Amino acid sequence: MYPIDFFYRAAIRYPERMAIESRQENVSYGALADQVRALACAIGKLDGEPGSMVGLCAQNSVAYIVAMLAIMAAGKVWVPLNYRSTPTEIRRITTVIKPSIIIQDGYGAALTADLENVHIINTDDIPTLIEQFTGQHLAEVNRADDDIQAIKFTGGTTGMPKGVMQPYRAWVAVIINQIHGWKITSDDKFVICAPISHGTGTYVLPVLAQGGAWCCPVPQKQPTLRTRSENKRGR
Repeated sequence: MYPIDFFYRAAIRYPERMAIESRQENVSYGALADQVRALACAIGKLDGEPGSMVGLCAQNSVAYIVAMLAIMAAGKVWVPLNYRSTPTEIRRITTVIKPSIIIQDGYGAALTADLENVHIINTDDIPTLIEQFTGQHLAEVNRADDDIQAIKFTGGTTGMPKGVMQPYRAWVAVIINQIHGWKITSDDKFVICAPISHGTGTYVLPVLAQGGAWCCPVPQKQPTLRTRSENKRGR
């Protein structure tokens, strides 16, 4: 059983229940499963190699959750990239992991502009891709327990950020332990208050595995380059 299968199981059990709630949209389990499969097909069309790296550089949003799940559904390695980072740091990380695809919003685009040899999916284009690939067959990808499901880079507090490789078996164990440790049920709603790219990402699948809901605040409006420059000068 792969981590994504916990979500698929819940989607079968609770197709009409809301999986994600936000001011912009509410997404049921059934609809989310369809969106995830469609985007996973689009990812597989760009790169059909199992276990290749896909970076995700964006702030919290419904699209982020869809993209995160789709990366896993496509049999890829989810590599969350900090959208508050710098182009230099993002380049250093991507030089190490060599992602075939990066999914990004406007914040991420400002950090990846100089990258080469990588397919880019903008979050604004995700609805179009979902419409294009809805109903297409998602090829099954076989992965071993010790294969890597995600690579998360440390914050670099004590040195250069290091990539922590997280195998499938660890993700399955964490999902099961989180469910039992926190006693997560289908009646629970979790509010996203911290970046999914950081620790919050650990809780996404345990909540969705049980038919719970994620409440996603509206993403912040991306500041202009002028505004960011003025903020750095303390104006």
